[in-house]
Amino acid sequence: MYPDLASFAAIPNQGGGKKGSGHHIRAALMKAEGLAPGFPDTLLDVARGGWHGLRVELKRSAYWPDGWMGPTAQGEPTPEQVVWHRREATNGFCMWVAWGWEPARDILLWYLTLPVEGRRYAQFPVPDIFKARAYTMPGDL
Repeated sequence: MYPDLASFAAIPNQGGGKKGSGHHIRAALMKAEGLAPGFPDTLLDVARGGWHGLRVELKRSAYWPDGWMGPTAQGEPTPEQVVWHRREATNGFCMWVAWGWEPARDILLWYLTLPVEGRRYAQFPVPDIFKARAYTMPGDL
């Protein structure tokens, strides 16, 4: 249904594992392989809507008493992530932060509906994606 998803990838920036179970060795190996702190969690290197590709940073969401799911203090992008996000947006990538997998899915599916050729963002209405923030806003580029 979406053949371009073959170009979708997740970036293992966490290092993984529990402390004391080889975590430091794994993190050192990843750094030697080119780990870049702050790089977005997922990427789709398919040009759409005038962008070179899509980058999505995933953050955990939390249920609040009124039922609204929103960013938590722990779920805000780190300073290193903000630098990468702005760099990616400046270099022509559609960059989003999504709180939870559902908005990440919605962003991905929205992006795939954009035309292969065209002008950036201002020409294409962005849906009101719940719990997401774009770094590529009209006038920013």
